[in-house]
Order: sequence, then C-alpha cells, then structure tokens
Amino acid sequence: MNINSFVIENFSNFIWLGIFVLALVPIAEGRIAFPLSINEKILGENALTPLAGFLTCFFASVFLTLFLLTFFKGLTKLLKKFKFFDKFLIKIDKSVEKKSENIKNKNNKYFYLALFVLIPLPLTGAWSACLISNLLNLDFKKSLISICGGNLLSLGLIYILNLFLKDFTIILLIVSFVITFIVILILKLRNKKMNIKYLND
Repeated sequence: MNINSFVIENFSNFIWLGIFVLALVPIAEGRIAFPLSINEKILGENALTPLAGFLTCFFASVFLTLFLLTFFKGLTKLLKKFKFFDKFLIKIDKSVEKKSENIKNKNNKYFYLALFVLIPLPLTGAWSACLISNLLNLDFKKSLISICGGNLLSLGLIYILNLFLKDFTIILLIVSFVITFIVILILKLRNKKMNIKYLND
C-alpha cells in the first residue's frame, strides 16, 4: 500500500488528519506530508488548500516537537528494552551524534539547530533535532522555538519549490531521500573497510 492510498483509504473523510499523522512519521514528516496534502493529481478532490496543508503540517511539527522534547529520554529507554529497537536506536544515535558535534562547536547552537531543521532532507527533521537537543542538553524552550521555527521555514521552502515544480516536488524529495541514504550507506561501508584494515594491521 502506497502513501496516497493509505491516506485516502483510512482518512477519506478527514484527509487533514491523515496528513497530520503522516507528518508525525520519522523521515517523512512535513517534507513529504505537505506537498502530498496539496497535490491534486494524487489526492484529487481530497487535496487540501495550500494554507490548510501548511497549517496542518506545521501544527503536527509543533505537537511532535513538544512531545519528543518532553519524553525523548523516557521513550528511548523504553524502546531500548526491545532488541530490534535497541539496535536501530544505536545506529540512529551514532548518525545523529556526528551531526550534533557540528552544532556543539558553534557559538549560536539554537540558530544552527533551526538551520539544521530548515534543510528538507532525511534525518534533519524534528526527530533528529530533538535527539540532538537531548544529546547536547540544550534548553527546552529555546530548542522548541528553534526547531518549530526551522520547520516553519522548511515548509515555506517546500511550498516555493511546489510552485515551480508542482508535479515533481514529491519525486524530487523522495529522490533526495534515496541519494542521502545511499551516501550514508557508502560512508558506513567505507568505515567498515577502514576498521577491518585497522584490525588486520
């Protein structure tokens, strides 16, 4: 089942709710949910207006950020009790930890946290930003403002892209996701080879 059929079949009478739920999902978030919500070729008459889609995705990001900043530590502790999530979270922690080091060394950490979220790419949304905030023990209110502000600007950027590339925005975002994961995979394989070479030496 693809994304559009999931939204239409499960939230046919409340499309905004389906978009809201999709905007909470890691990696997808508003980056996929917003352009999908206003795409008439995919949702047809169920498509939201740009303002409705924008506000739905933004309030979803605010809700998600509030929840994650409040409960992230407890949530990760709970998930780490399960083997599958434990291995998955360890990989995510290592990936995000490298990103957090770049922010840690900056003077205005909250500005760079917002800038990090602004970029519409995988692992730069509210989930990763909240994890970085927890890793660096950043201030709750300042982190909330930075992450929500970054999401607001990110949605604005996506809307501008959608004006010029209405039929291809979602495709471009998905392609960027795939390219990013390929790069991450290549870097991981490279690190493994380096570790094996180091052990052999």
